[in-house]
Amino acid sequence: MNQSIRLVLAAMLLTVAAPAMASATYTAEIRTTSFGIPHIKANDYGSLGFGYGYAYASQNICILAREVVEANGQQSLHFGETTGRNEQDFFYTLVNTDAFIDQFAASLSAEALAAIRGYAAGYSRYLADTGKANLPLDCRDEDWVRAIDERDMLRVFYKLILRASGGQLVGLINDAAPPAAQATPGAADSQQIKRQIMEADWSPLRDLRRPFDLGSNMYALGANATQSGKGMVLGNPHFPWSGPLRWYQVHLTIPGELDVMGASLHGVPLVNIGFNQHVAWSHTVSPAWRFTLYELALVPGQPLKYFYDGAELDFEVYPVSIEVTDNLGDLQIRNHTFYRSVQGWVLDFNDVLGFPLWNNGQIVYALGDANEDNLRAIEQFLQMNKAQSLSGFIAALTDNVGLPWVHTVAADAAGNAFFGDVSVVPHVDQAKLSSCPGPILGAFLSASTGLIALDGSQSACAWGNDPDAPQDGIFGASNLPTLQTQDYVTNSNDNHWLSNPDIPLTGFSPLFGAEQTQRSLRTRLGILQVQQRLAGSDGLGAPGYTLATLQDALFGSRNYMGELIAAELAVLCADEGPTVDLGGGDIVDVSQACTVLANWDQKQNVDSVGAQVMLEFLLALNDADGDDLFTNLFATPFDVNDPVNTPSGLANTDPADRTKWMQHLAEGVKNLNDNGIALDAVWGSIQYEEKNTVQYPIHGGRDGSGMFSIITANLQNGLGYTPVRHGNSYMQTVTWDVDDNVQAEALLSYSQSSDPANPHYADQTALYSNKQWVALPFTDAEIEADPNYSTLTLTQPINIDTDSDGILDANDNCTEVANPAQIDTDGDGYGNFCDPDLNNDGLVNFIDLTQLKGVFFSNDANADFDGSGQVNFGDLVIMKSMFFGPPGPSCTVP
Repeated sequence: MNQSIRLVLAAMLLTVAAPAMASATYTAEIRTTSFGIPHIKANDYGSLGFGYGYAYASQNICILAREVVEANGQQSLHFGETTGRNEQDFFYTLVNTDAFIDQFAASLSAEALAAIRGYAAGYSRYLADTGKANLPLDCRDEDWVRAIDERDMLRVFYKLILRASGGQLVGLINDAAPPAAQATPGAADSQQIKRQIMEADWSPLRDLRRPFDLGSNMYALGANATQSGKGMVLGNPHFPWSGPLRWYQVHLTIPGELDVMGASLHGVPLVNIGFNQHVAWSHTVSPAWRFTLYELALVPGQPLKYFYDGAELDFEVYPVSIEVTDNLGDLQIRNHTFYRSVQGWVLDFNDVLGFPLWNNGQIVYALGDANEDNLRAIEQFLQMNKAQSLSGFIAALTDNVGLPWVHTVAADAAGNAFFGDVSVVPHVDQAKLSSCPGPILGAFLSASTGLIALDGSQSACAWGNDPDAPQDGIFGASNLPTLQTQDYVTNSNDNHWLSNPDIPLTGFSPLFGAEQTQRSLRTRLGILQVQQRLAGSDGLGAPGYTLATLQDALFGSRNYMGELIAAELAVLCADEGPTVDLGGGDIVDVSQACTVLANWDQKQNVDSVGAQVMLEFLLALNDADGDDLFTNLFATPFDVNDPVNTPSGLANTDPADRTKWMQHLAEGVKNLNDNGIALDAVWGSIQYEEKNTVQYPIHGGRDGSGMFSIITANLQNGLGYTPVRHGNSYMQTVTWDVDDNVQAEALLSYSQSSDPANPHYADQTALYSNKQWVALPFTDAEIEADPNYSTLTLTQPINIDTDSDGILDANDNCTEVANPAQIDTDGDGYGNFCDPDLNNDGLVNFIDLTQLKGVFFSNDANADFDGSGQVNFGDLVIMKSMFFGPPGPSCTVP
C-alpha cells in the first residue's frame, strides 16, 4: 500500500487545483458611465454575470425575453400561429431539448457556467424588481416575459451558433417528409422529375453560405502601419439595428482575473468584440461553409430506407409536438416528424421545386452541420476575454476552434497584428470535392446554387479529420488560414486570400471560398484606404495611422463605385440623354441626373448630393443581372495580378452597353421620382433614423454600391431611406499609449437601449450622425471621473443547486459534489465529500496525504471522501485532484 501511494506522489506534485471557494451570494457593483455603458465589477464569475444580466435587462429586457421564447420553440404559442413560426418552433424544440442543453452545460468550465447562471439570475432580478407592469411597451404585462435560467441562456446561445447552418435551413428541414411506400419510378417519370428539377428557380438558395444581414469590416494594424509603432484595431460589424443581433456595450472586471471591455450580442454574458489591457480584436462574418449537403440513395420502394456502404439503413424518426395559439385564439397541439440519416437532418426543396424531392423515389438530401456539435463557443470567448498576450489570444482560438462563423483580427501594444479564419468548417478538401459529388444532382446543385452536395451513400465521402481538431469532421488549426505580421491585415467579408495583398494566403480548402478571384468593392476599398494611408496619399497627413485617421477610414464615407465610374457615367448620360424610353410610353428625363452625377463628391456624407442617383442605378442593374460584383459593368476586367484595382472603368464603347446603362439609370431616376425623392436632395435629408420624433441624418450607404461604411435602409415612398435596417453598429478603434496603457474610442450607432423611454435610446445615434466617438473609460480612475458616473451594488442569495443534491448552494457545504446528508465530521464547514484538508490548515498538501496514508483501508469517516464506507484509492484520487488547492467549494464555512 505504501509503495502505491508513493507512486502517486510524483503525479500529485504536477497537479495544482484551481481555487474553488464559492460564494453563497451574488455581489456585483454596476458602475455606469456616460451613454449608459455599464462597468461590472465582481469577485467571481457568477456575480459578474449577475451584474451584467441586470444591467442589460434594465435597457433591453424585451429583446432577450422574445429571443428566449424563440429559442424555446414557443413563438406560435405566444404570438399566434403562422407557417414560419411553426417551422421555427418545431426545429428549436427538436434541437434544444433538456437533455442536449444539460450536455451543453456539462461541457462548460465552472467559470463559464457560473457566468451564464449569474446572467440569468441578474436578468430575472431586474424583472422581479421592476415588475411586468413597468416594463417597456414592447413587452409590458406580456405573459411570455418570465424569469429565466441557464437552460434558457444556453438555448439562446445554441440558436446563435447555428445561425449560419441549420438555423438558415429551418424551412428546408421542415419540408422533409417521406411519401408512402411506392414502386420505383419508371424511366419516363424519372426524366420528367429531372426536367422539373433542372428548370426550377434555385436562386433563393444561392445566399446560404453567410448569415443573412450580417457583415463587417475590420483592420488590425502592426507597428509598420502606425505612427506610434503600437498596434491598432478597427472593429466595424454590420448587423441589424433591431432584434437579438444588436450589440450592447459592457466592461467586465474580476480584479486579478479578468478585465475586458467591448460589446456583446444580446444574451451573451461575455465580450464578443473588444479589448483588454493586452490585446484588442474584432470579427467579420466569414464566407466559409458551415455545412454541406449529402445526396442519399433511397432503397427502391422503401422511402424510409437509404443505402450506406451497401447496407440498407433506416432513417431515424423524431416526432415533435408544440403548443400553438390558432387564429381563433384557442390553444392547439401541432405535430411534426423530422428524419435523420447518419450525416444529419433530412431536408427537402418543396418551396423551390413545387413538389417534394423525396417523392422521386431515388434520392433525398441530408444536412451535414459542422456547428451541430460545437459546444465550445462560450468557452472560446471566455479564454479570449482573459488572454494576457496576443500569443495567448491566438492559442485560445486555435486550441478551441469554437468560433461558429467569423474571421478574427487582433493586435497588441508591441505592434503585432493577426488575421485568422479560425472557425468551424467541414473538413472537405479539393480532392474530396472532386471525387465525391452527389452522383445525380450534386454537380447541378453546385453549379446552380454554389451548395456543396456530396455523395452520402459511402463513408469514403464523409468529412475528413485532423489530429489537431477539437471535433471530428472539421479542420484543425494547422489547416486554417492565419497570418501574423507587423504590417497590417484587413477583412470585409471576403475570404482569407487578400487579408494583406502583399502576403496572399493560398492553398486552403475551397470551403473557405475561392482564391485568386474578384473581390467585392468593399474589400477593395478597405485595402486601398490602407495603401493610401501608408503612402500618405489620402490627404490625411503624414504616412501611418493615428486613432483619428483610423476612424476616418470608416467615417470618410467614400463610395468606391462612384470613384470608379461616376464621372464616365455622367458623360455617357449627357451624350445619350436627355430622355430615355423605357417602353410602354414611359419616357424618363435624365438630364438632372447627368448634372447631379457630374457634381457628386462620390461620398455618402450627410451633406453629399447625388448618392441616391448612383444607388438606384446600381439597384436597377443588379435587379436585372443578379450580379453583386457588377462584372459586366466595367471596361477593364479583373486581373489576378492587380486584384485591388480591377475591374475598373465604365464599359461604354459598345452601343449595347451604353443603351443598357442608360436604361438602368432611367429606371433608377423613375424610382426616385415615383417615390417623391429629389435627385439633388442632400443625403442626410433622405437617409435618416427617426427616434422619438427626432430625425437623425445618417451617413454611410448600402453594401455592394461601393461603400466601406455600411447603412442599409429601404426606400419609403415620400420619406426616403428609412428606417435603418442594418449596417454600422458597434464600432471600436483601439490602440496603446507610450506606456502601453490601452486607449479606446467606440460608438454604438443605435445606442444602448431599445426602449424609447430610456435616456440611452438615441444619445449615441446623435453622436453617430455627427461622427463623434466616445472615449471609453477603462481604469477605475477614468470610470470614476466620468461626468455621469453612478454606481449600484446588488446582492442576492444564489438560489441554485449546482450538484443537484437537494441542497441549495447557499446552504450547501459541498456545492459541486452531491452531499445530501451534509456530513461534516470535523465541523469546519466543508462537507466530507469535498474536504481532503485533513489537518484544517486551508490547503490540501503532503501533511494531509500522510494522514490519509495512516488511515488507509479503515472506516474513518473524515477521510472517506467518496462515501464508500472505507478509505481507499478512490479517496486518494479525490485528494490528488485537489492537491495544492483549498477544500470545497462550500457556502457554509464559518
